[in-house]
Amino acid sequence: LGHLGRHGRLITWKHGSMCRILKVFTDLPLAQSPMAPGGIVEFCEDCKKCAKHCPSQSISNGKRDYQTVSDANNPGALKWYVNAESCLDYWNVVESGCGICFRVCSFNKKPGLHHDMVKWFIRNIPVLNKFWAWSDDVMGYGKRVPPEKFWE
Repeated sequence: LGHLGRHGRLITWKHGSMCRILKVFTDLPLAQSPMAPGGIVEFCEDCKKCAKHCPSQSISNGKRDYQTVSDANNPGALKWYVNAESCLDYWNVVESGCGICFRVCSFNKKPGLHHDMVKWFIRNIPVLNKFWAWSDDVMGYGKRVPPEKFWE
């Protein structure tokens, strides 16, 4: 399907982190699908935009680890653990969902040739990852748009 990003959500090459996983239980024999192409985790290691912009500081800014950071975490996997309690506490303070980590994620872009080219570089030439994260900011991606603009 994809890879687990720094913000604790699935990231796919096609949809970024704008997808939701649901559970399907079956006893049907299913063929194993091939692993998703790599590069996403390596990009998240360099990017850190979601951690930088998280108002509750619930997203790790460090390296992936086996160590959990909250009671809501299930230990044992090498990943970035998100502090779900502090995230939810922030939601309660602002009295709505947050979603900043989704907004700033560099993989959440509309389809287009230039975005597809950047993804090719991320998959094949990871030494440029910091440049792509920087250019994402320079291009203004991930900035909050006032709700009134949506209706114009």
